[in-house]
Parts: sequence; C-alpha cells; structure tokens
Amino acid sequence: MRFEQALKAMRERKMVKRPSQSAPKVMIGGKIFEVYKMRGQELNYSKLDSMNCLNIEADDWEIVDE
Repeated sequence: MRFEQALKAMRERKMVKRPSQSAPKVMIGGKIFEVYKMRGQELNYSKLDSMNCLNIEADDWEIVDE
C-alpha cells in the first residue's frame, strides 16, 4: 500500500511497516512511533522526529500483527 494508506492505518492504531524495516510504526496522539518488543516484555515505543522521503514515496507498506 502507499504511504497515504499506511498513514490512515496508523491513525486507526494499526501497526504498519515496509518489508525492509524491522520495527513497525503506529500513531498515538498525532505522533508516529516505532514499536519494539523486548523478549517477553511489553511493547516499547520510540517517537520518530522525521520520516525519510523514500519511505513516504514507497508503495510497499503493509499492516502487521505484532
């Protein structure tokens, strides 16, 4: 899917990522976070300050289940 569709999914609290990325992204309170899960622990969130133009122009975004 295109970034516009991924952004809509993130606004719905769905996690999305590109196949080349390990950490999915989600939107919380109007901000985009990368989601990490440490062995057997709760999810950890790291706020993104910027997004690479290549990611915005990409059309291979997908919804993931974590």
